[in-house]
Amino acid sequence: MKRFKTAALAAGLAAFAAYSAQAADFNLKGWYIGADVGQSHYGQKGDGLDGAFASRGFSSSSSIDTNDTGWGLDVGYQFNKWFAVEGGYIDLGKFDFASNLPSSAPGAMSGRVKSEGARLTAVGIIPLDHGFSLYGKAGIANLRTKLEASNSAGQDLGSSHNHTGGTFGVGATYDITKAISARVGWDRFMNANDNVNTGKADIDLVSAGLVYRF
Repeated sequence: MKRFKTAALAAGLAAFAAYSAQAADFNLKGWYIGADVGQSHYGQKGDGLDGAFASRGFSSSSSIDTNDTGWGLDVGYQFNKWFAVEGGYIDLGKFDFASNLPSSAPGAMSGRVKSEGARLTAVGIIPLDHGFSLYGKAGIANLRTKLEASNSAGQDLGSSHNHTGGTFGVGATYDITKAISARVGWDRFMNANDNVNTGKADIDLVSAGLVYRF
């Protein structure tokens, strides 16, 4: 029995060592691509839009649907198990709105706000046991935000704005295989819009996706 326990313990330690070595292999440096999809959230409830319309001489009271679907595609390079750099395309969704206008401006106004663009971030990684890891990232995003707006009289009140601002986020990954990982995360895009043209707001994205290493 004592020999059996010793053999079982040795086998268990060997299996654990093999698993640990395999898990460590999952954190090799190299190129990867990632795709994520989730829910985006517009960080204003209409005040920002009212500010943009006020700059054009309209007094309005606006409400906006603050949630939509967002997604992104990234290409990255992992230098070691603690650090990576990635960049790619991000679509933060389309947010429908409606605005009431005074009698001096004919009809109500409606439309949507949409933001998309490119981002570049540095990623700090904390490896955990059994293929899990945590990450935090920060960088810049160049977003084009378009305000599509018109009233019932057919007046086009839309505009667009390009802005480069900060972005940061946190998340977690799980290595399914050496080549494929699953990840979940939260990202914030700061001042995606501006006060004058499209209504100032931060936009958040909570997403899940896959990473493929090659």
